[in-house]
Amino acid sequence: MTTDIHHEDEDDGKKTEPKLLSAKQKAMLAQIARRGWARLEGNGATDLSFDEWRTEQCLRICGNRLSEARAAAFDDLFIWFKQLAGQTDEAFERAMSRISNKRRNIIHLIRQACAEGGVTEGYAMVIARKKWEHRLSRAVEDLEGLPLNALFTLLYDVKRAMRRRRQFGKA
Repeated sequence: MTTDIHHEDEDDGKKTEPKLLSAKQKAMLAQIARRGWARLEGNGATDLSFDEWRTEQCLRICGNRLSEARAAAFDDLFIWFKQLAGQTDEAFERAMSRISNKRRNIIHLIRQACAEGGVTEGYAMVIARKKWEHRLSRAVEDLEGLPLNALFTLLYDVKRAMRRRRQFGKA
């Protein structure tokens, strides 16, 4: 089950295919998957051949066979196969680094929205404190101290507030 998703290139308006996994990424994932399959097969948890099992797992995680998987699915597949191979520490580290990257990106977007609106990061923290006053520790002094889910919500709240400020001529 593949989908034909095309992205328009902003420069020339041409439609381009999404980037697929590189040969090196596919080889790495196949090796990790083989360790996971061998572990499960050795415990009697699967009767499928390696290729059938790997295809089933890839379809479950990213909706495509490994040969058709998008580059954006690499981390999800890596984490999944590492877990199945019993290498949970490495899977956990990769998952945590993804969260860390998401966190940095969201904080950057909040700061950018504040700067575009002509306010400081403190403005975003006032919104956060008003919204989650009963749940935030007094020790939380800046954006880095907020939980990830709060950062996502705060991003939209800040953008909404900046739109209102522009609408009423405060920015």
